[in-house]
Amino acid sequence: MKKIFFTILFLCVLCCPVYGITRNLGDTHLVQYTLIDVDGNPVSGDTVILQIQRVSDDYWWDFDDSTFKNSGWTDSDLQLSYETMGEYYYYKFVPTDTSADEYIFVVDNVSTTYGDHQAEVVSYQADVIMSYCPQMPTGWALDVVQGEDGKLPNDHYIPQITVSTLVVASANDEFCPAENAKQLYHDLRMQDKKLVIIPNATHRISVEREGHMLFMEALYDWFKD
Repeated sequence: MKKIFFTILFLCVLCCPVYGITRNLGDTHLVQYTLIDVDGNPVSGDTVILQIQRVSDDYWWDFDDSTFKNSGWTDSDLQLSYETMGEYYYYKFVPTDTSADEYIFVVDNVSTTYGDHQAEVVSYQADVIMSYCPQMPTGWALDVVQGEDGKLPNDHYIPQITVSTLVVASANDEFCPAENAKQLYHDLRMQDKKLVIIPNATHRISVEREGHMLFMEALYDWFKD
C-alpha cells in the first residue's frame, strides 16, 4: 500500500539521511542544505554537489537544459549556491513534468572536514497540502496552498487524503505546536494512520541528537510495516 507522511517540523530542509516530501504538480521545490560546526555556527564555503534522479525511469536531470536524460548530459550535477542571509546552501528545482512522479535529490558535501551524503525523496502529486502549521512564518511557506484569508484550507483538503498517513511533530516546537499535529491526525479519515510526538524536541530537531534519532526511528518503524 502506498504510504505518505506529513512532517509538522519543516517544509524542505535536508535534515536526515533520507527524507520524504510531497508537493503539488508544478510547485518549485527548494533543496536546502544547512551545515553547522560543533559550536552551532553555520559553515559556508564548502563544495556541496546536487544530482536529481526521476524514479519512474531512473533518468538524471541535466542542469544545462532542464530535462531528464539517460545519457548525454551536459551538466548532470551542480554545486549548490549559498544564501548568506539564511546561512544555507540551496537550489530551486522547477519541474517540467506534467504528470505525478517521484524524484530523488542526492546531496554530496565533498569537504574533508564535513563530508556528507544525503538523499531527499520528493513525490509530486495533485492537490496536496504541504503543511499543517498556521503559525509558520510567511517567508517559509511559499509552497503552501493558502485561502483568501491567508490560512491553510485544511478543513477542505485533509479529509480528502485516503492513503496511509504518518503525522510527526516535535513536542516543544515553537512554530508548529504539537496540538496542530493532533488536530490533523483527528481530521484524517483513513483507518491506517499514526501520530508520533517527539518528546523534548523543538523546531530545530535536525540538530538535536536525541530528537533526530527518535524522528528517524519513527520513519523506519512506519515504512517497515
